[in-house]
Amino acid sequence: MKNKGFTLVELLAVVVILMALVALITPKIFSQLKTAGDVTEKEQINSLINISKIYMNQHPNLLPEEDGINTITLTELKQSGLIKSEEILNPNTQEELTGCIVVTSKNNKYEYKYSEDNMTCNLKVSMISNRIKYYDTEWIKNNPVYFNPESGICTKTDYENNEENLGKTGCMKWYAYSENLDETINMILDHNTTSNIDWVNIEDYSIQEGNTVGITYPQGYELGVYQTGGNHSSGPITALKQLKSDTDSWMDSLKRNDTYNQSIINKNNQNIEYTINYQNYKARLITAEEVATMTYAFDEQKYGGLGFTMNNTTQIYFYLDGKQGTVQNWKTKIHNTKGASKYSWLFDNNGKDATHLCESYGCTYNPIESMYTYGYWTSSANASQVTDAWTIDYDGTLYNNAVAKVNRGIRPVITVNKNIFFN
Repeated sequence: MKNKGFTLVELLAVVVILMALVALITPKIFSQLKTAGDVTEKEQINSLINISKIYMNQHPNLLPEEDGINTITLTELKQSGLIKSEEILNPNTQEELTGCIVVTSKNNKYEYKYSEDNMTCNLKVSMISNRIKYYDTEWIKNNPVYFNPESGICTKTDYENNEENLGKTGCMKWYAYSENLDETINMILDHNTTSNIDWVNIEDYSIQEGNTVGITYPQGYELGVYQTGGNHSSGPITALKQLKSDTDSWMDSLKRNDTYNQSIINKNNQNIEYTINYQNYKARLITAEEVATMTYAFDEQKYGGLGFTMNNTTQIYFYLDGKQGTVQNWKTKIHNTKGASKYSWLFDNNGKDATHLCESYGCTYNPIESMYTYGYWTSSANASQVTDAWTIDYDGTLYNNAVAKVNRGIRPVITVNKNIFFN
């Protein structure tokens, strides 16, 4: 008997049936694979959370207070030896996990979550290794504190009766902007104790660096002033000398024992490192990182990836209030009336002359004529030029400025026990 083969119509029918079966089954297979991958990623994160709990048990002083928050970076977990120092990969993408574990405290219970939010995780890594917790900026603005650095706490009436309340002594106005784990708070004065001083001048730079090679600024550079100064590699030597002089009469209980370490790669591809030892100082300078962290300048997502970083060599200024939205909003002025800025407490009493005053940019108090100044220095070098450092200016900006421009001043930050103000 002769075998008969399949007809073309029959073969086509078989192909159609097979294709239909593939179309029906394939989505389910991929769905199951994806679910399995998600479970694996979840297991990875759960493992990191469990390890973080062990880490916090070993370091109970790092646990946040009630309604507080703290973060543990994966780098810290590696350094602790609790996890291997190799890359921690996302099982789905095989890309390295770079986030952090966020620990919150509520009703005497601690909650652990994994986060890859840059604002949360980079904040910790870049600048607050001692876990500074920042107060709400609107609260700071509306709740100044009155303190006499020569004798202690004082009242608003004492402040109003102090004819030198914009000077260096007596009852003055401060803003408590951050809290440390050791029950202390950081407070910044509402005005400059010195209106105008170099960050570092050529004399101080030469002594520090052992040479007389300075930077001569071009004709017409700001105010038409011709100056020769050091570069930022030495740190703010001249400003620090003035800070110490301004605050030497303050009470001994304000004496510090901390340091500030600066490390950047500047525009000339130079690795700039310096350390400020505040031992026996009674005040310090605020850092650019602190200012950026409390304001919109730090949020890279809102600035299209162009937010503040210490190694930023292109963005030379940021409006503290900033706008969400387009990439260019970091340099968009949004306030022009007195008291409109929620960060006015950071740039009150600044203004370079009678026609350039901070109230036009949202501050609450213009300076008196004898205190005209563009702003004040931070302790942080700026990476965009070897001649530059970060300042807070009268127009409500975090700005880069040449280190030998004698038109920024000194605004002290002190650290006191919070219990004298908050029970």
